[in-house]
Amino acid sequence: MSAVMREHLASLNTCRLIRPVVVAAGAGLLWKYLPKMTEELWYHALQFLERYRTNNPSSDIDDLYQFADSTGILEQHKQMLCKPFTENQVDMKIMYYELIKMLI
Repeated sequence: MSAVMREHLASLNTCRLIRPVVVAAGAGLLWKYLPKMTEELWYHALQFLERYRTNNPSSDIDDLYQFADSTGILEQHKQMLCKPFTENQVDMKIMYYELIKMLI
């Protein structure tokens, strides 16, 4: 990921009021353009993010992967990012950034 993108994501994290707006706008755009078979996966991911945001952030990441995904995207995402997340090498923003890239 480029340094510009990292700086942009870091600046979004500093403002708690704008984060929900950005998430909603991104969700709205993605919802409009995602194919039908990934809509349920995206909805599941958004529900997990809401639980993660409102509950203890140390929520079990395995809850994200407890979804019957016929596309294989979630399994690929798990193989790529689950271990780095649990080892605190990546944060939730990066997890969702990569999931969005995989979905579109």
